[in-house]
Amino acid sequence: MTEDHARAEPPREKPAHHEAAARATAGSESAAASPVSGARTKRWLTLGCFLAVVLAALAVRLLYLAELSENPLFEHPILDAKVHHEWAQDVAAGKPWSVDPRSGDPIPYFRAPLYIWFLGGIYRVFGIDPGFAPRLIQSLLGALSCGLLFLLGARLFSRKVGLAAGLTAAVYWILVYFDNELLIVPLIVFLDLAALLLLVMAAERRRWLLYALAGACLGLSAIARPNILLFAPFACLWIVAWEWRRPQGGWRCGLGRAVLFGVCLLLPIVPITIRNYTIGHDRVLIASQGGMNFFIGNNPHSDGVSAVIPGASSDWWEMYDAANAMAARELGGRPQPSEVSRFFFQKAIAFMRDDPGAAAWLMLRKAHYFVARQEIYNNKCIYTFTEEFTPITRWLVIGFGSVGPLALLGLGLCLRRGQRLRLFPLYGFVLVYACSVILFFVTARFRVPVVPVLILFAVYACFWLVESARRQAYRPLAIALAALALLSALVLQTPGPGFSRIRRNPLEFYCTMGNELARQGQREDALLYLDKVVESARTELAGAATAKREFLRRMLASTLLVKGSLLVQEERSTEALAAWQRAFDYLVPLSPEAATIHDCIGALLDRQGRDQEALRHKQQAARIRRSLGGRSGLRSDR
Repeated sequence: MTEDHARAEPPREKPAHHEAAARATAGSESAAASPVSGARTKRWLTLGCFLAVVLAALAVRLLYLAELSENPLFEHPILDAKVHHEWAQDVAAGKPWSVDPRSGDPIPYFRAPLYIWFLGGIYRVFGIDPGFAPRLIQSLLGALSCGLLFLLGARLFSRKVGLAAGLTAAVYWILVYFDNELLIVPLIVFLDLAALLLLVMAAERRRWLLYALAGACLGLSAIARPNILLFAPFACLWIVAWEWRRPQGGWRCGLGRAVLFGVCLLLPIVPITIRNYTIGHDRVLIASQGGMNFFIGNNPHSDGVSAVIPGASSDWWEMYDAANAMAARELGGRPQPSEVSRFFFQKAIAFMRDDPGAAAWLMLRKAHYFVARQEIYNNKCIYTFTEEFTPITRWLVIGFGSVGPLALLGLGLCLRRGQRLRLFPLYGFVLVYACSVILFFVTARFRVPVVPVLILFAVYACFWLVESARRQAYRPLAIALAALALLSALVLQTPGPGFSRIRRNPLEFYCTMGNELARQGQREDALLYLDKVVESARTELAGAATAKREFLRRMLASTLLVKGSLLVQEERSTEALAAWQRAFDYLVPLSPEAATIHDCIGALLDRQGRDQEALRHKQQAARIRRSLGGRSGLRSDR
């Protein structure tokens, strides 16, 4: 592939034989280095830079892991990580993990299975331990991803650009964070970068095998998170266009390579589709959660970031059950997973059709969230947890606020430099993948797969600016700096006041820690955090808006219920009764939650021999449930 750049291109290292020729002409050497020797030196230099990037990235991740191990939740995953951990245990034990939670019958995969298999394989080899083993392997995978980014940058730009990009990714704090979470992110980042690098190498060397491997990597990425499939047809068109423009190519040659790429992409997917049909008895390509996620991000109540179905609990399994129940009520009977997914797709499309203005505004907001500097969380408050347990992140200052504006500038520079076709795998991947996320809902972990490529664009923009200044190309430099200022304003602007998922959230942190420590049986520490929840929530409640007040009331009631249960275990019955009585102050009298608390009080009074009082509370709980049709409320084991 050609190495010619625009006039303001960052300086490249000259090939070794060119440098030798120059030295010979100047009389500094008696003979030029041979092309073979120069190529060998270049390969060794590339290998050395690759290893330096990988080792630097691994060192940072191991330091982070050492600090993270002090976190009380280190071996006790929560939310999505907990679901992955539970499914991976079944994989390690050789049990079916994609089953109906009620009947135990096999069903099509609800989530794409690759990461579950990956984590289950680690458990099978190293034992069921969500602590060090999987995080060490993911840290190595993340370090290798930084090395792949170096190779990609060195091949498309220059070795200096690739090296700077790889080292930037090594210390980019959100990449370090997700490499140590039991989530899909590090596996997807590695596979996507491998696919892009193989695609670029295939186009450069015209090797059929490289096209096949690129397709296989993209297929593996699809069975980890299927939205990458939206990029596949664009990649096939690019292969045809690239080969068509080559002197010794042609559209037939390009079509053959594109077909090979597509066939190899399908190889990891087809067995899953067959499994879903033969074992799960339903037509599901990879996973059935697409419709539900699309509705979460496109409904009248969506904020574009929260992974919650309107009217459903935020608990993972409770939301899953609520979604199926909602579909069953409207469709009748017991719908198949594909029918549930189609039902939610149709509801989201109906919202777009009935209120196109609101739908368009929501889409624009999600686009802004995608390029905003803040990391939007949906499992646990990233900022508060890292500040509390991993102080090393205070020194990892590179984040989206610094990379984002430069990346957008670099992307624009690449589009205008006359090599749009050559660089399509990079900017095409970023644009298509970004659209695939914005169509659903935006969170930090969904944005992370494009971050390494954005880092590459950002580094290129830095080199371009420096080279433009060195060459005194003031007019294009001034235009680029003006564009950079506008892009910085866009990226650094906070999406909106009161947007809780982009800022530090001590209340949610206290609540998560208190409930999880309670589950682990660490009662004293749990009570300390729960007291902080009560204090912080009561303070926020005084000035909260109506919708927030309802959320805070439920949080206070839930927290006081858990606190009372812990106090009973500590044999502090008087304080437990006081906590449960206070919970009534934050609940509607005729609610499932109130029934649960009446039950708890009745059981405690029963143990104390206060039979009449206990009976009154039990009868009140029964009356509430009859009036509500038998619905249950809060769980006291949270």
